[in-house]
Amino acid sequence: MNAIATKCFPALSLFLCALAGSAPLAAQGDPPSKPQIQSATIESSTTPAQLTITGQHFGPSAPAVALDAIPLQVLTFTSTVVVAALPATLPPRGSYELDLTNAQTQQVGSFSVAIGSEGAPGPTGPSGPSGPSGPPGPVGPQGPAGPSGPPGPPGAPGVSAFHGIQEFKASGTFTVPAGVSAILVELWGGGGGGNNSCGVSALGGGGGGYTRAVIAVTAGATYNVIIGAGGSAGDCPNTLAQSGGATQVTDGLSNVLASAGGGGGGNSLPGPGGAGGSGMNVIGREGSPGTTNTLIGGAPPAGSIQLPNSTIGFGGAGTPFVGSLGLPGNPGYALITF
Repeated sequence: MNAIATKCFPALSLFLCALAGSAPLAAQGDPPSKPQIQSATIESSTTPAQLTITGQHFGPSAPAVALDAIPLQVLTFTSTVVVAALPATLPPRGSYELDLTNAQTQQVGSFSVAIGSEGAPGPTGPSGPSGPSGPPGPVGPQGPAGPSGPPGPPGAPGVSAFHGIQEFKASGTFTVPAGVSAILVELWGGGGGGNNSCGVSALGGGGGGYTRAVIAVTAGATYNVIIGAGGSAGDCPNTLAQSGGATQVTDGLSNVLASAGGGGGGNSLPGPGGAGGSGMNVIGREGSPGTTNTLIGGAPPAGSIQLPNSTIGFGGAGTPFVGSLGLPGNPGYALITF
């Protein structure tokens, strides 16, 4: 006989050891159609447990399979693989002779098997190399909003747009408070003086002009506010009526930063209105010219507020009587918002 070697096939609860020589039990001189069993494996995780037999020359029809002369039910078959059900009454341990009979040739192939309990797990093998990174997954839905954080510390106090208002009915100075870099000024020029026309008609003086301007300033610096005086009255033909003075804001070097002109005096004609300012960040309006009205001269333009009295910036009224003086013009006014 050939020498016998042992091959073991582990399963979940059973393992199968095949005893084989240098060649299957079938002699080399057997006919080619004799079944040759190469392996037999038990799968115990199924119910009933199954025996899978691999080899050749099993034939085209279902072969007969027996384990120690106990017939087994053939579940599936090909000429090279046969699956048979193991009986539930089979002892859990022992050596068995497996016989497979070709249904056509009635040739029998044999195989020695040993059935025993599963051995202890072997040691864990070393970890294999890491595989490549997979592609990024899709973006997940947005999570719920987290809780609100604690309030932050108070910020530094801001600089308000305006700090105050100062009016000027007479000339004076304005010192810029800390934190102020620009001021809004409104100026009304003085009214021109009234006159007579040597007995023909009254010649009223013109109203003072109006200027509204934004001026860049320096905190702590002092600026001059000059209120235009009303023009003196005339007495035709002896004395000419005078124009009203301009109301102005100047810096410490007497540079004019904003100005509203005074109304003209009434002489050969009623006095013209005073000129308003012009330039960047400036709005100017001319005063009304004088009239032949014997009660009042030309009016100044309206500004953002009602003036302190009804005569500011008005021209003086004229008179039609020879030898009689007209009325003088009225002084101007200034309002600073800072």
